[in-house]
Amino acid sequence: MRKLPGNVLMFLVTVTFSSGCVVGGCVAMNGTRLGEARAVYAPFPHHVAPAPDAASFRFAMVHDVIHERYPRHGPAYYEERERLAREAMSVLHRDSENAFALTDDIAVGLDRRGRTGEAIALMRDKLERQQAVGHKGKELYSTYANLGEFLVRGNLWAMCREDAEARERVLEGRELMQKSLEMNPNAHFGREEWQLVATDSLIDAGNNPELIQNCDLIGNRLDRAISISSDALPRRAPDADMEAVFGRPYHWGFTWTLKDERRRQEYTNGINDPAKRAEFRQYILPVGHETPPNGTQDAKRGRRAPFDEPAMWLIGEWRQGVGPNPHAALCLAEIMLRVGQRYLAWTCYERASRMTKQFWPTQAAQDFLRDHCRRRQLAIESSLPASEVATLRPQFEAELAFGKQYQRDYQAYAEEKIQSGANLNDPHFFDEFHAGRPPIASKVGPEEWYAGQSSGITARFRAFWEWGALTGGACVLLLALIANWVYRPRRPLRVTQINPPP
Repeated sequence: MRKLPGNVLMFLVTVTFSSGCVVGGCVAMNGTRLGEARAVYAPFPHHVAPAPDAASFRFAMVHDVIHERYPRHGPAYYEERERLAREAMSVLHRDSENAFALTDDIAVGLDRRGRTGEAIALMRDKLERQQAVGHKGKELYSTYANLGEFLVRGNLWAMCREDAEARERVLEGRELMQKSLEMNPNAHFGREEWQLVATDSLIDAGNNPELIQNCDLIGNRLDRAISISSDALPRRAPDADMEAVFGRPYHWGFTWTLKDERRRQEYTNGINDPAKRAEFRQYILPVGHETPPNGTQDAKRGRRAPFDEPAMWLIGEWRQGVGPNPHAALCLAEIMLRVGQRYLAWTCYERASRMTKQFWPTQAAQDFLRDHCRRRQLAIESSLPASEVATLRPQFEAELAFGKQYQRDYQAYAEEKIQSGANLNDPHFFDEFHAGRPPIASKVGPEEWYAGQSSGITARFRAFWEWGALTGGACVLLLALIANWVYRPRRPLRVTQINPPP
């Protein structure tokens, strides 16, 4: 086998190495731009629920309650449930545990149908009977909780009109709710504490109606002017003084974890680890109990906590309690604005502005809510493309109409089934309604993920691999080709001797 000359062998080695660098750089970049290639993603820390068995918050939940995208029972359902409960109680001892539980069912149904006064009377009678047979402690929890809620709800509007007797009944209801919380602090994963916070806010406003224009139910300031700018970055670490950063996705504090490959992997893997619950939840943006603007004498109000805690309470109250109301919509709007969900905030303000008649009895307060929501919406719209702004209200109306139609269909189906003699307690009662229908709940989207860019040694090394290997290999290949052309061996000139003529 003929041996290759040294210069040829070196040329082949150089070309092979440099070609490999070029190919490797191209593979590493493979159809991505430099900024996109270094993008990193991780779930937000609110995916860690505050309690082991509690549901964790998702932004889609807010979208669904605001647009009524959830099943809600109608009057026919509660009437039938009351009939069945009274039928069952007719063969039970009046003071048995089952009879007491069925009393709660009847009272809740009465309240849902607007007959709160009857529900209050029924729960007072239940409390007297329980106390007569010696019940105490947790045995009275549901009685105190339901009676307290009915007293507050049934008298709140009259209290806002400065009715002294109604105020006394609201205060009584608040005391009963406090007792229920003391008896069972972990009921509903601690969310009932927010009901007390909200009730205190409304009681204070009953004494001083101007307060309703200063704070929402949990103490987010309504009298703080906002400006949404893409340059207004949040602070980078948890801070007791850190309050509202409007219109920006919250990602301060835990970004140190996400910009390093190893730490990001540990975070993503550990977000479902109960042992790390407290560690991860400290990075959730807190809301509520905000400082008044400079120059005002008002005190802080409400309570400060990770934003998902009051948000989950508001969602639960809307879906399973009082239903749509402007105070809940306004509070959700202020929370969503503070965690950067501008589109959700806009829709919450829109829904609140359409329920001004339920906000407060005075025309001045109703005008304030309408004007406040519009100011906030204009601030949000100023940060969005004009083409998107034009679609906000039509899309809201279409979504809300869809949700309300779903609920009407759901309630009509239940009423028809009840009239046909179907058993309301049958676990398959609603199967036919759901068959063939897509889920009403919205899908979770990219709003649940932090998106950023990696940095540090890992990012610099990757940038070197992508660009350094490509450009370096190309340069070596070019130099090899030039050197081969300049220094290639020349074949000697062959001279033919010509003999002179003789």
